[in-house]
Amino acid sequence: MRKGLEVKRMHKQTPVWLQGQDPVVLATFIGIHRNLKGYFFPHIATEEDNAEVADTIIKAMKYHPETRSYRYFTTDCITDIDRAFAYERQLTGSLLFFKPAPEEDISGVIYRKDEQLTITMNDDDHIQIRTMFPGYPTIEGFEQAQAMADFLETKIEMAKNNCFGYLTSSPALMGTGFTMSVMMHVPAIISVESIEMVFDILRKWDLVPSGIFGPNTNPHGNVMTINNKNMRGLTEEGVIKRMREAVDEVRSLEMQVREAHKDDLELIDFIFRSYGLIQHAKLVPLMDAGISISMIRLGIDLGLISGIDPYVLNALFGKVFTGHLCHYGLAGTSAEEDRGILIHTFFEECVNKTN
Repeated sequence: MRKGLEVKRMHKQTPVWLQGQDPVVLATFIGIHRNLKGYFFPHIATEEDNAEVADTIIKAMKYHPETRSYRYFTTDCITDIDRAFAYERQLTGSLLFFKPAPEEDISGVIYRKDEQLTITMNDDDHIQIRTMFPGYPTIEGFEQAQAMADFLETKIEMAKNNCFGYLTSSPALMGTGFTMSVMMHVPAIISVESIEMVFDILRKWDLVPSGIFGPNTNPHGNVMTINNKNMRGLTEEGVIKRMREAVDEVRSLEMQVREAHKDDLELIDFIFRSYGLIQHAKLVPLMDAGISISMIRLGIDLGLISGIDPYVLNALFGKVFTGHLCHYGLAGTSAEEDRGILIHTFFEECVNKTN
């Protein structure tokens, strides 16, 4: 297992959460939280203890049968831009991404080269194993996360209690340490202001919405994340089943809204305004890029826009984030100008392929 964030290789590839085939259900994330016995939770532990925890986890992973498929980095060995890059690819959570010095040198991430499995060290818990797969919730993501948790427990003694199960910094996760979330693209629902209908569905299933990068993050590009609230009285399989049913309802609502408003002049105008803006604007803020790409994707799905591969457009959605943008060597004097250059180049290539 080598140390380093392989930016040169990774930035040429579409992030896993944008590789799906479904126009609404983008990706599913499953997490398992664990803490080492004998240590305080990261946010109240000493820097020395957290460094010892990280070292223990890294050493344990060197015995993993697929250790050569894994890489790791600590936040002291990468630049702020590369930290943003890892965050945008969903390799790190917001707490780790925004963690200030002097704490930053005792946190890190172990990641599989395909980016579908990560182990975050010293975020809200000592260990957060997370799998990320395109599309609908399946049992495969849970099985891979659980297998990694089982392996680590053969090498490290975890904090657990006969009554409460595995101990976590959040009382809601205590017991199994299991979390689950699904990322969804719902441009029609948001555009026609039907988002309260989604909230009604989530309340029924005891789920909570969040931004694109999880709890306490902002929405971007008409993408929302649905998260399980707690595990009380449920097995992991039960949560997956319930989440899938809730996702089915939200997806069905999005498709119904699309069908009901496909001839709505205001929605059509919004789609083509977005298409025109993003092709010709010289300075493109991140928020504008996200909304415009989202609306163009909706236009493709509704048959209003042709000549653009929707899956290539998904890749562009990932490239416009600042951490990715900085690795393209563009000639602009600001992120907004670089974003404009990147987007113009993309649409020129689409036109050339069409001709």
